[in-house]
Amino acid sequence: MAMTNRERVGKALEILNRGLSLFVEEELKSQYGDSWLEEAKKYSRREEEGVKLVNGVPQWDINADVE
Repeated sequence: MAMTNRERVGKALEILNRGLSLFVEEELKSQYGDSWLEEAKKYSRREEEGVKLVNGVPQWDINADVE
């Protein structure tokens, strides 16, 4: 079965998320040090969105509503 446009966009966003996550995390760490996660969370409109740690690994929400 052919992939829908929604599936294509979703897959592209997943790939983008994986590719940019390490870069963004390193940039935040260089700017904010150990408090980088708290700083990143400040820009999410809701606490459950944005970025959170799961087993010590940052999980970025590419659909998060940020300010």
